[in-house]
Amino acid sequence: MTSKAAQVACAQKAAALKAANAEKAAVPPEFIAASFEHQAKAGLEDQHLSTRTKHNHVPAARGPPAALERLNRAKKAAPTRLLCKVEVLAIAGVSFPTIWAWMRDGKFPRARIVGGKSMWLSTEIETWLSALPIRPLKGDCDVRIRETLPRPRGRPRKVKEEAGKVGVTSS
Repeated sequence: MTSKAAQVACAQKAAALKAANAEKAAVPPEFIAASFEHQAKAGLEDQHLSTRTKHNHVPAARGPPAALERLNRAKKAAPTRLLCKVEVLAIAGVSFPTIWAWMRDGKFPRARIVGGKSMWLSTEIETWLSALPIRPLKGDCDVRIRETLPRPRGRPRKVKEEAGKVGVTSS
């Protein structure tokens, strides 16, 4: 067994080496910015280009949300893109039978047939997203938000009064 003093000395030496290596490995800010830009562009690429086979799957790169927002703001006038079924399901967050039922009911944009596959225009999906209602929060008093919210269905609930609070006396 080694003595505690030898262990402490070894730990101190390791900490000093780690601190020295940390100072040497500082990444320049321009490399960090270039990395964020690359991640954002890679996150916008088609997912099917980076997949190989079912068992040898390489997922598409994803950039951080802040970098994607900056990239989207820089584009401003984004060109119309065709979205495949997988992308539309990821955006809507529901299953394909639900999308199918919504399309039949006219609640979701209809798909286009491109090369035998169902594809959606990105502008139509963006329009559908912007038309979704805003979720109300407790304490919302903004009249503009309340006007855009759907009205509750059914009759208003009756509040039951307790016998002790109404003034009924028991004898």
